[in-house]
Amino acid sequence: PTWNGLPGEYCSRTCRTESTSTPSGLLCLRPGCGKPTWNGKPGGFCGRTCRGLGAGAVNSGALPAVQATGNPVAPSLANVAVVGAPTCSREGCSKPTWNGLPNAYCSMSCRASGAPVVKLLQGTAVDSTKFADIQQQFSSKWKSSNPEPVIASIWSVEDSALVKKHTDYCTSIGDVPLKGAGRNPGNQQRRFHATKMTCRASYSGTTCSNRGCSACNIIRSGFMVSKAGASAGSLYGRGIYCSSTSSKAMAYGNVMFVVGVACGVADISGSSGALPSGTHSRVVNNSND
Repeated sequence: PTWNGLPGEYCSRTCRTESTSTPSGLLCLRPGCGKPTWNGKPGGFCGRTCRGLGAGAVNSGALPAVQATGNPVAPSLANVAVVGAPTCSREGCSKPTWNGLPNAYCSMSCRASGAPVVKLLQGTAVDSTKFADIQQQFSSKWKSSNPEPVIASIWSVEDSALVKKHTDYCTSIGDVPLKGAGRNPGNQQRRFHATKMTCRASYSGTTCSNRGCSACNIIRSGFMVSKAGASAGSLYGRGIYCSSTSSKAMAYGNVMFVVGVACGVADISGSSGALPSGTHSRVVNNSND
């Protein structure tokens, strides 16, 4: 099977690299280039140089749609006339989008500081744009030699009361030095946290009544420090564990939360003790994290 369950794809980077021919639909969009697209997929450029130069007319692949079941369906192709390369969605930025497609950002920094995201009701499947955004982060941060799993569905499970508590905490931290695509107040980062979900096969937006279903408990009540380490231990101290590496997080459950984390001022160490005064989180930079 293909790596993402969609037609026209490869099963791995190895097979993609070893492909003996490059179909015309997988060539760089810039007229006269002739090189294969950077990722082996249609509707892209061979590299940043050609992406910056853009194309007069492209055969653009639509973002994956989401069915009522939440399963991704194959993208369709449509001829779209454009002038130059699509530019970043953040107001005031004119750089080309990172993937050469419209309705995207040029970088993680612009994505983090872009226009406010429309909030979905809890238990609503995300739209195709958000699906593609999260899927891109998940795939780019998969570092394991094990096959990357196919994302079957993505749901919005935000609770307004819990979001307010998080926002208030970020405000209490204030503006601090940022890491990467973080944003203030609170040096907020988007991270992965996996856990067990007993009702995964039947979940359709409503939490189950099984008190042993960790995922549904988190959706209802948020993360609770009192439960920290109950199943996986607390190697680096008592707290809620998240990772920027999807493959690392996925080792701890069968479903994944994409969470906003207020890192604040981080203690960068492998300590297991209490956080030093003036810090808000602990960051452990392991090779596979």
